[in-house]
Amino acid sequence: MAALLPSGQTVSDAVANWPTEYSDIIEVVDADIVVDADSLSAPDDYLYNLELSPGAPNDDLITWHTNPNANGQHINVNDVWDYYETHGVALVNSAVAILDSGVQYANDDLQSLSTIKGCNTGDDMGSTTFLSRASSGGDPWDFLLDRNEDYARALGHGTTVCGVVSAEIDNDGGSSISEKSTSGIVFNAHYFPIAIKAKGDYAWRCRFSESAIINAYSALGAVHGRYDKSALYSAQLAATVPHYWIRVANCSYGKENSTAVSKRHLDALSPYILFVGSAGNDGTNSYTGFPASHPNAIGVAAYSKSGARWSSSNYETAVDIAAPGDSIVTCDMVGTNSSSDDLGYSTGSWLSTSGTSLAAPCVSACALLVFTRNPTWSPSQVRSRILSTKVNLPSGDLQYVGKPDVYAAMGL
Repeated sequence: MAALLPSGQTVSDAVANWPTEYSDIIEVVDADIVVDADSLSAPDDYLYNLELSPGAPNDDLITWHTNPNANGQHINVNDVWDYYETHGVALVNSAVAILDSGVQYANDDLQSLSTIKGCNTGDDMGSTTFLSRASSGGDPWDFLLDRNEDYARALGHGTTVCGVVSAEIDNDGGSSISEKSTSGIVFNAHYFPIAIKAKGDYAWRCRFSESAIINAYSALGAVHGRYDKSALYSAQLAATVPHYWIRVANCSYGKENSTAVSKRHLDALSPYILFVGSAGNDGTNSYTGFPASHPNAIGVAAYSKSGARWSSSNYETAVDIAAPGDSIVTCDMVGTNSSSDDLGYSTGSWLSTSGTSLAAPCVSACALLVFTRNPTWSPSQVRSRILSTKVNLPSGDLQYVGKPDVYAAMGL
């Protein structure tokens, strides 16, 4: 429902005075978001438009996966933006869960009010119970147990993945690279970070545990209202856990074999949440990664700017679709940790990087948009629509695996 409030009344005032008989049917009330119509079809983010500048000095900085003027291998999201310029903006009232290494909120392109805090890491208290962490002032869901935020977020992986979906669009307006020059796929996309992995022995390696993943699945079920909330909610947690309906879970991680308990979780959650998994970067057609291989999930391989398979992407087994994964411009970490080491892959707030980890969120963004267009659809319906509207790639191992056509998937 949409409500026009009397002049001078805030959303908080309205909720405080809400009739008691509505308390059981109203879950969350938010202020409406107004986006200028002319801001949609041509984002002003510098790195989106870089390829339009003759003699661009660095081809790796081109946002080719969304811009139709780049190389023709985009996923047809620009037509979606054009549609909403003409017909009005469909607000994204769902969220994508980012099961990864945590997200750096300080990134200029991830600070929008349309984003929400989730289950990031952020404390190093000894207790691992949800309630004691919340009541002691720490983040309640630190699935990396005794790892602090520097340890977890220093990988930067979750920030880059999140930026593909949620980097704020049309907030730059500059003629040169700035800290707001990246652009995601979905306007006003909520994201819900759940930290499950952290930096390993070397800067380029990361670790995650099965228990962290299972706890993350449990959190998704609890927030979604499908699992018993009694072990998770308290007065403190009620104020920290948002009530957005998480419809998509991006899983840019994988392991070769699933455990029985992991599979049971996905079986239980699949009717309510669409899981999107990266296929892995081993360059093989014989790797069966989980959760990409789950029959209700979408397994995503990566292709390059030419439309050919990105050389390190896995393919065939457990792959349902391919998406851009080569030199993807997205958000990066900023700042330094307690050891004065640069956070993330490079210094700055954006970078160009490759992998099936970047391909998966392209499909997650597509799913989020399809849910926006069809809010009553089940995850299986959204999965079927995305896979039935994909288009072939030019050639190679992934030619008939195909890529997303976001405009067609939305049925516009």
